[in-house]
Amino acid sequence: MIQIASIPAEGPAFEAFLDFPETIYDRNSPWRARPSVRTRQLLDQARNPYWRQAEYALFMAWEGVRPIGRISAVRRFPAGQRGVGETDGFFGFFECIPDLAAARGLLQAAANWLLERGCTRMLGPCQPTPDYDSYGLLIEGFDQLQVSGESFNPEYYPGLCEQFGLRKERDFISVMNRVDGNPIYDRAMAQMGRYGARHSAARVRDFDVTRFDEEVEVVRHILTQAFADRPLYAELDGATHGFLLQSIARREDLHCFSIVEIDGRPVGLNLTAPNYDEELRGRPIQWIRSNEFAVLPEYHRTHAAVPLYHYSWLKVQRGGYAGASIGYLSEHSDSMSRMTEKVGSVRVKCHRLYQMPLNVSTDPISIGLKSAPPPDVCAPGEP
Repeated sequence: MIQIASIPAEGPAFEAFLDFPETIYDRNSPWRARPSVRTRQLLDQARNPYWRQAEYALFMAWEGVRPIGRISAVRRFPAGQRGVGETDGFFGFFECIPDLAAARGLLQAAANWLLERGCTRMLGPCQPTPDYDSYGLLIEGFDQLQVSGESFNPEYYPGLCEQFGLRKERDFISVMNRVDGNPIYDRAMAQMGRYGARHSAARVRDFDVTRFDEEVEVVRHILTQAFADRPLYAELDGATHGFLLQSIARREDLHCFSIVEIDGRPVGLNLTAPNYDEELRGRPIQWIRSNEFAVLPEYHRTHAAVPLYHYSWLKVQRGGYAGASIGYLSEHSDSMSRMTEKVGSVRVKCHRLYQMPLNVSTDPISIGLKSAPPPDVCAPGEP
């Protein structure tokens, strides 16, 4: 019998939660296990300041003492107002064997938890939020290697979610571009260089690690203003931005971030970082990834994006990288799509964010499952 259990973020059951993905993917998969320390840090309420404005629950599916799936549920609320939540809730860290009953049990456990806290819609998957990276289910590009900041999943996951009742909210495209032997890229770089030279008011610089707190405030301001109309974006405080920036890039690589200024005012940024997932395969890092590209709304129809884009690509070349991947381009972002096409980028993946309305009919009894305490499990290495 399948049991769905709420588990704490500590102890043997939590270790089973962290280790479970390794039971889903084989050695030949494009997926590689990322260090569990990152998941621990993301879920650590003492270390991750995000949890000052959100709360979460973890669930696992068990068949006897064998774990067969996991999921999280997250509800955000305005800072300092615990109990006053947003109407959108999120599920994430979704992993499951190809079993519809187990998947439905997990998804309903998350839906019920969110519904009880006043949410009227569930979106996901997000690990743990859609504010920076690793959201959506891969629906295209299963033959492509996993890239830092992007989620990966088996091909059957979208079917499990859709059979539960989740529907498309938005698709996000990932592209890649190799800098060597690419005549389209060479022509575009020359054009952007000439364009930038004619607009000397723009200056692009690296993120200054020696002024970390000040630079985090610059990033916070630009992202908050640039993404204000994104339906899923929440305004985060500076401490949370600082934490998330260091989850994107190691501190010694924060100089990879670029900021464009117009007449001395920061107006745009590109948060790029090495593709650390290559190290998980025992390979040297050859690719870099753009995690966020944003320009203040009032500068959208100016030249601000061109020198920022040009500078970012120069950093790829000067860093000795083979190329760059740009992830999570919204299907509605025509300007970014055109810009990536101009330098010869090729579409390689598509991730889909799902959503469904929540109502009182989301009841685990309807699928014959019940919540239960987790079976006794041993920590790794224990008998």
